[in-house]
Amino acid sequence: MRKLAISWLTLAGLLVVSGNSVLAFSLIGAETVPEGKNGLRVGMGYPSIYAAYHIPVGPRLEIAPKFTFFYGWDTDTVIGNKLGAEIKLNLWREDELGLGLVFDSALVVAYHPELAIGFQVGGPGLILSYTVEGQYSLIGGVKIPFGFVFFPDVPDYVPDFWASIPLLFVLGGEYSLSEDLNLFAQLELGPDIIAASGQDRPARRNEKGDSDGTHVEFSPNFHLGVSYLF
Repeated sequence: MRKLAISWLTLAGLLVVSGNSVLAFSLIGAETVPEGKNGLRVGMGYPSIYAAYHIPVGPRLEIAPKFTFFYGWDTDTVIGNKLGAEIKLNLWREDELGLGLVFDSALVVAYHPELAIGFQVGGPGLILSYTVEGQYSLIGGVKIPFGFVFFPDVPDYVPDFWASIPLLFVLGGEYSLSEDLNLFAQLELGPDIIAASGQDRPARRNEKGDSDGTHVEFSPNFHLGVSYLF
């Protein structure tokens, strides 16, 4: 019995050592996808479901074509799609620490509650990541994924055009299940400054009943998902 217990402990120790020796990668952190590999990242949560395919274009640069189906915008119910690409530049890497510059650019089409067409510049954003024991990645940073929206068929009470300027604080983590497979969770929270031209929605007018064209909303974003290297 004692020999069996020692054998199990030895096996457990080997698994722990093997797990910690996994060369961690991160598709949501500051690092770019390893050269010679491509990566697929799929996330779901609020306000969207998305898929991004990460392609290295240099030692410190990657591009990730991305398709998104969204069912919320800030705290409103808005349904539509985004088609674009994430761009990431690794600015600095030393041991376990990394710093990256990110953009999340996209063409935006909303079709509920009204038709709207826009462009998300998607940046800039700064991401700091830290690798723990070769198996965990902790991510923090800030993103400003601002964009512009036009309303081609506009009722009188909706602005013809507005700009969205979110200031999102990022907190996330990524866990290596194997050399090529990760689980991740990412939280992005902050204010979204809406600057509208024309007459704003009645519900968002000030106490005097007038619209000054600018208001601030809360933008909650949370996604869970998997990332995989090919």
